[in-house]
Amino acid sequence: MLPNSGVLYPSDAIGVAALSMRDLEQGLCPSTPTGTVPVEELSVREVRALLLDGKMSCQQLVETYITRIAVYDSPTGLNAVRSLAVESALAAARALDEELAALLARAGADGAARELRPLFCAPLLLKDNIDFPGLPTTAGAKALAGNYPSAPAHVVRRLEAAGAIVLGKSNMGEFALFPSFTVGSLAGFTRNPYHLARSPGGSSGGSAAAVAANLALGALGTDTGNSVRGPASHAGVVGLRPSIGLVGRSGVIPLRLDRDTVSPIARSVADAAALLSAMAGLDPEDEASRHELGPASNATVETASDANGTYFEDYTRFLDDRALSQARIGVVREIVDVPGTNREISALFAGALYTMQSMGATLVDNFSITGNELGLDWDADRNGQGPALGHWNVDGHWSDLWACTSPLRTGMDDYLEHVNGTELPQNLADLYAEGNYHPLSRDAILSALQAPEATPEAFPTPTQRQLGLVCGCSYWWDDPCRTEFRRNLVDSMDAAGVDVLVYPTWNEPPLRIGDAWDSYYDGNNSPMIAPQTGSPAISVPMGFTAQGLPAGIQFLARPFDEPTLIAVAHAYERASSLRQPPRLFPDCAGAVSAGPPAASQVAG
Repeated sequence: MLPNSGVLYPSDAIGVAALSMRDLEQGLCPSTPTGTVPVEELSVREVRALLLDGKMSCQQLVETYITRIAVYDSPTGLNAVRSLAVESALAAARALDEELAALLARAGADGAARELRPLFCAPLLLKDNIDFPGLPTTAGAKALAGNYPSAPAHVVRRLEAAGAIVLGKSNMGEFALFPSFTVGSLAGFTRNPYHLARSPGGSSGGSAAAVAANLALGALGTDTGNSVRGPASHAGVVGLRPSIGLVGRSGVIPLRLDRDTVSPIARSVADAAALLSAMAGLDPEDEASRHELGPASNATVETASDANGTYFEDYTRFLDDRALSQARIGVVREIVDVPGTNREISALFAGALYTMQSMGATLVDNFSITGNELGLDWDADRNGQGPALGHWNVDGHWSDLWACTSPLRTGMDDYLEHVNGTELPQNLADLYAEGNYHPLSRDAILSALQAPEATPEAFPTPTQRQLGLVCGCSYWWDDPCRTEFRRNLVDSMDAAGVDVLVYPTWNEPPLRIGDAWDSYYDGNNSPMIAPQTGSPAISVPMGFTAQGLPAGIQFLARPFDEPTLIAVAHAYERASSLRQPPRLFPDCAGAVSAGPPAASQVAG
């Protein structure tokens, strides 16, 4: 029986498919898996090699993922995939098979290997707030069930140009809310593939769970405060939040544009880097992209051209197994030492630090962010007042940079103004009035509707009014607190001579489905630094608790230093080798699996 004490609307926690002991012992694969190919833990690089060697076709690969979704997603109650684009995905696969055949005939195997597009036949899932024609973009809400976009999001166009195929949409926390769980009024809860009674976190929980269960080669999520790195940690995969402005966001339903990023989720750092290589680039319709990558920006982005002349950023060239041997890593001990941290998480983190040291890394322990000219220096526990989930000190007062909720209203209003369909809400106020959303979304929507405009006169802190500061309502370059936070971060890293910072992604294991945390802090460390400073950060598997629940370690780099971030994270991943597929979802094509799952992975 699934527990739902605590309760987050227990009716939403009921309905997981009944799995019999026979199911657990024999598995859910069809007895004659005709046409499927082995895909468990398949990588972007391996797909290219198998296609070039003629060991499978792109159509076979797409059909296999579609079959796996049918076999596993609904029958187990995983509920990671919300909708599929079967016809368009198969049509794209057939076209790519023809393209490869023509390329092999013209250039031979060696020439084809050089000219093949970087994500050739990479079947991906999109979080359901990313536009793709033919499928509704719902953000998990009944209110947007009829929102059929006419054009793909900017990032989808780039991925398709690189050869990727959109399989469908993944379930998400409604409107990208709920960092601890993934639930919406349209599709309900997504479950953790390592333990179906647990949550994968949110809000990109569907993308993370699907990638963990090998239902796609990779997936896209969005990360505002936690929503990619958090689920990646809880689902045992890799989630990379890029620097704000590096990946375009037009065609994506926003939560708050001053912090939103579109981010890759994969089973390895190498695959996350390959996805980012196609995703990164100037989006003229995105204010942050124009600011950071436009002609007047200072960001330097390395580019490499494919055979068709389309330019992609090549982050895979920074993958370096030996990067730890030359790395200086700042250990943000104060995040680990926040009161209440789970002992198993602390032990896993200590083991991760040992692994880095054994590979030659220099650890700079007790790294701190100092130099705040507006007030007290940053402290992960706010000098004993509780975890700083996005707080900055102004003249002794700890301002909550998440307290300003007006960006949700302005971003949603702008998106809804351009949607197609007369039955759709035209702004957030219409959406609220219609009531077609999950009850847990109500407070966030109402707060955004009631939020004052972001002006010094309206902002509530007297000290901030006196100083003329508006903190938490704008991008880092317009927000004095965030500007100071970013400068302090970079200056402190420079002074300590560190390449990246490191800390646990979560200080707690995944929640049980139906449970709720009884305070504002649930062990989630992702909102603390990266969203406020615009820095890139990545969560990589750190191991498992005694109950078999995944945990993740997070690396953070200076803004637009994705190359260093990727190099260090990849080297740690290779040295630790802690990624393991969940046992409930074995290959259906005759590959050797890890054996049947334990009954405790399903309930209890």
